[in-house]
Amino acid sequence: MISTALTSAASSAPALYVNSAGLAAVNGAFFLREPSIVPVGFARTCIEMKWDVDETWRRLSYPDKRWYEAENDSYIYFNRLDSNWWLDGPDGAGAYIVPGDLHSPPPLSGWASLRGVPKPDPILTLV
Repeated sequence: MISTALTSAASSAPALYVNSAGLAAVNGAFFLREPSIVPVGFARTCIEMKWDVDETWRRLSYPDKRWYEAENDSYIYFNRLDSNWWLDGPDGAGAYIVPGDLHSPPPLSGWASLRGVPKPDPILTLV
C-alpha cells in the first residue's frame, strides 16, 4: 500500500516556489516528496471518483520520480501518461500543466491553465 502525504510539510527547506498564479491556492513554497507517498489532494480526487488510489497513482506517476507538495496540499507531479507536469490545487483538481522532461525539474515558465482556472499562469522559482 502506498502511504498518503501528511498535511504538514517536512522540516526540509522548500525545493521551489510557485508565484503569480491566478489560482491563489497554488502560490507558495513546495517541498520534495518521495514517490511512494500519494498526494493528499490526489487521493481525495480518486476517492471522490471511486478510483483505487494506489493503482491510479502508480499508473500516472513514475515509481522513482519525486514530486512537490505545498503545506495546503497543492502538489506538482510528472504525469507519465501525457508527459506533462501537473500543478493541482489542494482539492486535487488539475489547475495548470506544462510539457516537460521526466529527468528535469518542472519548467519555470510555459504553464497553461486548464479550463475554468483563472489566469495568469504560474511562474516557478527553483531553490
